[in-house]
Formats: sequence, C-alpha cells, structure tokens
Amino acid sequence: MISPTGSSGRRAGVLIAAVALTGALTSGCGSAKDDSRPHAAGGATLTIPDRLLDGRFRNNHFVRGTADMSQDRQAKELGLDETTEVGGTFVDDHKQKLAVMGMYGRIAQPRKTLDALAETRQKDDRKDGVSRTPWTEFHPAGLGDAVLKCSTAKSRFTMGSTTVFSDTGDCVWADAHTAAVVHLAVEKEVPQDADSATGDPMSARQLATATGKIRQETRHSSDK
Repeated sequence: MISPTGSSGRRAGVLIAAVALTGALTSGCGSAKDDSRPHAAGGATLTIPDRLLDGRFRNNHFVRGTADMSQDRQAKELGLDETTEVGGTFVDDHKQKLAVMGMYGRIAQPRKTLDALAETRQKDDRKDGVSRTPWTEFHPAGLGDAVLKCSTAKSRFTMGSTTVFSDTGDCVWADAHTAAVVHLAVEKEVPQDADSATGDPMSARQLATATGKIRQETRHSSDK
C-alpha cells in the first residue's frame, strides 16, 4: 500500500492520507510500488502523470504507484469496493507542493465516501488545533457526475529556530468509480531558506477549479 507517514507515525493509505497528507509532504517518508499502469476496475481508472495542471506541477517521485485495496477493511467501510489505490506528489517552481491520493473501482455511495474523507481530515485538524474553513461544495468544469468539497487551513509550527507558516487546501471528489484527495501546501519559513515556498496559496474555489482539471488529467473513462 502507498504509505506516506504523518507526524503521528500512522500508515496513510488514501483513506488515511486525508489525515496525514501534510506530514507526508514535509517529512519525506513514503514508499510505493513504482507502477503507473492502470488496472482495470469498474468503469474508470486513475493514473498519475509526470505533470499536472498543464505542466505547472512536476512529479517529484515522493510517492508514485498503485496498490490493490480490494481486501482493505477501511476501504470497504467507506463503500469502496474492489478498489485500487494510486498517488503522487508534485512540486512547482515556487516550491508549492501538491499531492493527489485516489482510488478507483466501485463506489456504492459517492456522497457518503466524500463526506467520510472530509470528516477524517477534520478530525485530525481538531486534534492538532488547525484552523480550517468549513467544507464547501463546488461544481467546477471537469467534475462530470462527481461530487466535490473543498476547504482551506492555516497552521504554524516551530522547528528549532525556524518558524513555518503553512497555508493548505484540500479538495475531495467522489463518483461511482473514483475518489481522490487533492492537497496543496504553501509553506513559508522564517527565516527563509531554499525550501521555503513563494507565491500565494489558492482559495478553496481556485483549488476546486484546479481539482476539476486534475480529475480530467488523471481519470480515464468513456463517461468523463
């Protein structure tokens, strides 16, 4: 299974990625079978390309691969039946970090899956004291028959003499065959160093629009 690890040390598949994604992007801990080939399931597949959003974000090979989730108990609890997990992380020229963690297969109740993934993220925020905006439903171009919700968050933490100000955004989509979490992190360090991001973070609406585009770039089906 694709397994980025957050600050709590928990294993993070797609279902747990909604919780640990920020830690996964910053900790550099993760592994996956390197396999970008689609696996037939349901009526659609997801694949992770080398670049996203018309080439702005490039895959940095932190996580890239597939894992069979057909027997995963947590997946079944969320209505994800015989699903395959895929994921990738990306970075742009401004050091802004993007992660896409998804599943494809059979999803009996897309809205239930959407709400469960959002709530998983929300629970972790409450534990960590992160300030998050309410999850809001959007209908951007490229969404097709999926449902989608997005939210943004701010946090601040100190490592030694460095303070990190983090602006993050999350969007979750789900349809009858695919579900995914899209996470954007803009982390600025004080004092600034080479790893510090520049530029403004996306609003929830802007990230929703970007997520619609990412869905088009990653989802392969006759019923897009």
